[in-house]
Amino acid sequence: MSYQYHIGIDLGTTNSSVAYSKKDDSEIFEYLIHQLNSEDLLVQKPVLPSVVYLPAENEFSEDSIKLPWASDSRYIIGEMAKNQWGRAGYRVVHSAKSWLCHKGIDRKKSVLPFGSEIDHKVSSFEATFMILNHIKDSWNYDYNQGTLSGLFEDQKIVITVPASFDPAARDLTLEAALEAGYDDVRLIEEPQAAFYSWIESHGSDWRDHLEIGKKILVCDVGGGTSDFSLIESTEEEGNLSLQRVSVGSHILLGGDNMDLALAHFLNKKLKDDGKNPDQKQFSTLLSQARDAKEEILSGKKDSVDIVLAGSGSSLFASSMTVTLQKTDVNELLLDGFFTPCEKGEKANKKRQMGFRKVGLDYAFDPSILRHLSEFLSNQEGGFLLPDYILFNGSMFQAEILKEKIIDGLKSWGCENLKVLEGNEFTLAVSQGASYFSSLSDGGGIRIKASLPFSYYIAVEKSQMAVPGMEPELSMVCIAPRGLEEGQGVTLDDQELYLVTGENIQFRLFRSHIRKDQEGSIIDYNEVDFEEVSSVEKTLDAADEQRFIPVSLETTATEIGTLDLYCNDIEGMNEKWKLEFNVREEI
Repeated sequence: MSYQYHIGIDLGTTNSSVAYSKKDDSEIFEYLIHQLNSEDLLVQKPVLPSVVYLPAENEFSEDSIKLPWASDSRYIIGEMAKNQWGRAGYRVVHSAKSWLCHKGIDRKKSVLPFGSEIDHKVSSFEATFMILNHIKDSWNYDYNQGTLSGLFEDQKIVITVPASFDPAARDLTLEAALEAGYDDVRLIEEPQAAFYSWIESHGSDWRDHLEIGKKILVCDVGGGTSDFSLIESTEEEGNLSLQRVSVGSHILLGGDNMDLALAHFLNKKLKDDGKNPDQKQFSTLLSQARDAKEEILSGKKDSVDIVLAGSGSSLFASSMTVTLQKTDVNELLLDGFFTPCEKGEKANKKRQMGFRKVGLDYAFDPSILRHLSEFLSNQEGGFLLPDYILFNGSMFQAEILKEKIIDGLKSWGCENLKVLEGNEFTLAVSQGASYFSSLSDGGGIRIKASLPFSYYIAVEKSQMAVPGMEPELSMVCIAPRGLEEGQGVTLDDQELYLVTGENIQFRLFRSHIRKDQEGSIIDYNEVDFEEVSSVEKTLDAADEQRFIPVSLETTATEIGTLDLYCNDIEGMNEKWKLEFNVREEI
């Protein structure tokens, strides 16, 4: 069945949103997602809190939390789940996206809510699936009601991920989408989606707001991550064009860190007052600290009282009250997370202990400005000053936080920095994703990005074994410098043997010196080549061959990977895929 819509999904750490445009129509609409607000109350809202609540047995009547499309009520997603956070935070799964990119645990292991002692838990993968499946079911409910003209799974869908997501997290996001019934689905990085949203918001005159040869910094600080990207406005055949020149590394630092800092501060105030919140009450304190932070940063209130229900036999007698003041927020968040720093200053790195408890691998240095300074320092030619800045992410709904970033940039020399105003932060990324999806129909402007290096796969030479000597390596160029993301090359003339049936290491190298064509074979030397990625994998073959002749295809993806396909050229027409991250060095 042909598609009718281009759908964009912002799969956020804190909130998720959906936007769509009709085929052959450029106008983008926000989709209102069905969700429970409380028992028996179904509402439609532009954002779906990325929160899953796992009720206790018989906590609610089955009918009171049943969705119109669901046959059971094992969990609650969205607004009602968020509301339950303030009451029973130990049953709430939040920040699943941050856990999905945690390299130190099995991302399909049921560990969430982390630290909770409830019997039934879920994995970060399962929570991601739940949210994506909820979005699909909500859309199809509207389709069955006649308000939309196509099933969700028949549409072109783009899901956004952080620019710094590792390949495993990206693969799991796609796997969760496919398991939820998504068919035609692609990924795009959130900063790019935010910039596409800015382009879409200005229509055909977006070029009037940019000068050729200028750099745009996309500064994206959300609930779980801080992402930085640089885009350059260039000239192509007399027209202004866009080229992405740099993407920052993975920084697990955002609103979640700020909420946790406030919760610990308030917890200490309670203890200093002779009160001792237990783990369940601390989970509730974290939820209420988040809400209080938003009210104070928005300027609505100068102080917020937080009340924790008691957990003992006398709930009233054991309840606790603590107040969060505006001065507390300024000291902890503005001074702590936006500490002024010198131009070129790097983020502090923590020496790892021999042992550590399992948990999210948060950035050690909480200063977002130091992380930004380090990102701008790591550019070709030294520290790069942007000419424009586009803010994105839930944290920048507070104007004072944008001012902190602008003040920092100006102190480093960005005297004429211009702020690009775009769509509302909560919806910009999903709208940009929908716009990006529509580019597949032709028209519009695509942000280009090309490989800054030539990439090579290591191939072991066929040599007689010599005691104490490692086999020599040849380098096969699988992606030449300048290959644009989204494009691929085929190496038909190079016949190689793929080793299957055992755990094998595949090593990727790059060169900033060489400009070889795809398929070129060069002897390895330490001057020209630098190892940047390694994958260990066991590839199985249908006929149990150990050495299979293959040809190679390479695709440079828009999400920072090189996908290497090994095609069986003699046997069962099998194909194996290897994925290398080319943005994060080993």
